Amino acid sequence: MLRASGLSDELLSLRIEEGLNATAISKATAHAEREILVNFSERREMVELVLRLRGMLTQKHEHEIQAGDGTTMTIEVVYVGTDCDMCGASEGATYSDGSKEKLCDDCRRQASPRLTGMVGET
Repeated sequence: MLRASGLSDELLSLRIEEGLNATAISKATAHAEREILVNFSERREMVELVLRLRGMLTQKHEHEIQAGDGTTMTIEVVYVGTDCDMCGASEGATYSDGSKEKLCDDCRRQASPRLTGMVGET
């Protein structure tokens, strides 16, 4: 789909490189001239994108804790966003009652007839 719209790997690499070198031009004021500044926000986002594309940025961490009695407990921390898994709406999507999908209120209402028909089925 990306290639069909003219987005080759080379073009995407070029755009990522541009993002890694992003700058911003400040406005001239009474106290300072215009300057070319490093756009740290854009560069941070590009670094995060590159790490995700390379599989080097994980959304899951495991921590082991040793108790006083010698037993070891493993805690798994999974970072999740708040975007709805069904429609992609940003903010406000949550898990509910054993669901494996984060849904916003609108999608939860749409899905409820489908889910209620499944209650009690084996």
